[in-house]
Amino acid sequence: MQFAAIRLLLPLVMLGALGCQSTASADDSSATNSGGASGNPALASGAGGNVASGSAGVSGMGAGSTEPTDASVTDGDSVDAAIDTDAAPVEPGWTFVWSDEFHGPDIDESIWTIVDTPGTKGNKELEYYTNRKNAEPGANAFIEDDALVIEARQEALNGFNYTSARLNTQQHSVAQFQYGRMEARAKLPNVAGMWPAFWMLGTANLGWPEQGEIDIMEGKGRLPNWMSGALHRSSTPGGAGDIVSVEPYTLATGNFHDDWHVFAVEWDDQQIRWYVDSALFQTVPRPTTTTQPWPFDAPFYFLLNLAVGGVFDNNVAPPADMPPQRFYVDYVRVFKKAT
Repeated sequence: MQFAAIRLLLPLVMLGALGCQSTASADDSSATNSGGASGNPALASGAGGNVASGSAGVSGMGAGSTEPTDASVTDGDSVDAAIDTDAAPVEPGWTFVWSDEFHGPDIDESIWTIVDTPGTKGNKELEYYTNRKNAEPGANAFIEDDALVIEARQEALNGFNYTSARLNTQQHSVAQFQYGRMEARAKLPNVAGMWPAFWMLGTANLGWPEQGEIDIMEGKGRLPNWMSGALHRSSTPGGAGDIVSVEPYTLATGNFHDDWHVFAVEWDDQQIRWYVDSALFQTVPRPTTTTQPWPFDAPFYFLLNLAVGGVFDNNVAPPADMPPQRFYVDYVRVFKKAT
């Protein structure tokens, strides 16, 4: 909401820079989101970037779902190549690469696919994700006041009691990156049972968790001053076991519902760091042994969604009379390290 929409398509750049690539997995169904960490007491404690191995109790945002792709969208759809450098966002120590500022009037579908799919079964989510958007009746995703709105509501549809929306850039290589600073400015819902998430999945068609998952932000509606960041990868090359590193962050004052906050990761070939505003709260280093996979030397794509219920908050359900709940996203931006 602070800058005009500015987008720049870059070629794939390896070690030390951002990368874009046109390869994409068939869907993000094999992925998960660190929600399942709450089912593991050791992870729920949030002790300093602790690591757990094994998939029991550690599921995620995409586990077990089948997310359809939009056949009308071709990989590598181009967007505005021109950039007004005077208006480019500034992040100290970084060079601006790309953003979606959500100025509308509609969601840019050359960047985002709005999926039509049930909530992730493996996470015990309660919502159906619709692709109703913009000015369509009953839209769950739209632009309002220069921000993306993802709205969850109590509504019976396709055997579910709630509807919501899930967006990804899986089919759009213009918004797939390797290394850099990835950030979103957002406001989160504050009602029990809400599970907003800003996250990334590897484009490689390896299956989850081998493809890798970076959870930049996950929230719990009943804890409006709390969020967490997490990393998922397989425990062995080609293995199905999930190694998850997760750390919570709690605001000292205020909450994530009433005020805008910036959620970010800074990712290079040696480590990934998590931030809320300017506060660093987790660092996960690259393993020193090659026996532990590290799938984070490849392009990843973005996801934004608002789940209802699920294992992330121990299956806490919304109140019976829940009014519509909104996850607001002011922008998503990407930077590369300044040289």
